[in-house]
Amino acid sequence: MKLNTGKPYSGKKWNGAYFINLEKNKPLKQHSTEYKVNAIKILNELYGKELSEEEIPEGLRLTEEEKKKLRNH
Repeated sequence: MKLNTGKPYSGKKWNGAYFINLEKNKPLKQHSTEYKVNAIKILNELYGKELSEEEIPEGLRLTEEEKKKLRNH
């Protein structure tokens, strides 16, 4: 098995590990609570401030039920 062909991550060992990681790390369902929280954090960092409820896009706003779940955890 060739481990180093001059290109980073080109050996079979690296490619196999990469695909195993992809299988383990499944993407979050869009608009799940986790997805919304992560998206809001990214927007806050992007704008350099804490966004108010009105500034957050409508699709990313947390419902009252989701807010309760987050407070309880």
